[in-house]
Amino acid sequence: ENLIKNPKVFKGGKGDVKKWIEEIEHLFEVAHIPDPIRLDLISYSLRDDAREWFRNNRSSFSSWNIFVDELKRAFTSSFIGELPFKKLESYSQGTNQSIRNYFNEVLKLCK
Repeated sequence: ENLIKNPKVFKGGKGDVKKWIEEIEHLFEVAHIPDPIRLDLISYSLRDDAREWFRNNRSSFSSWNIFVDELKRAFTSSFIGELPFKKLESYSQGTNQSIRNYFNEVLKLCK
């Protein structure tokens, strides 16, 4: 119910699709919402370009996984895939940064 009243919104464009997918999937998992129902609910979270894209392609989403793959393909530029690698390449441990924090930051960049 909260997903409908107060959804995590994705507009497309410059939004971070990967982060949004992680957040929305976490909400679905916590709420124990099965994959087929996710496709019915997801339109409440889409706005602008993302909603238009969803409406135009809805019939091709036979599963939640297909929707997620197609959404990433539609709203991720090739540059975004290179950006974390560039950050990782130049990332170094800060003077006051613990090894655990450094390790966790490197893991985040690897995702």
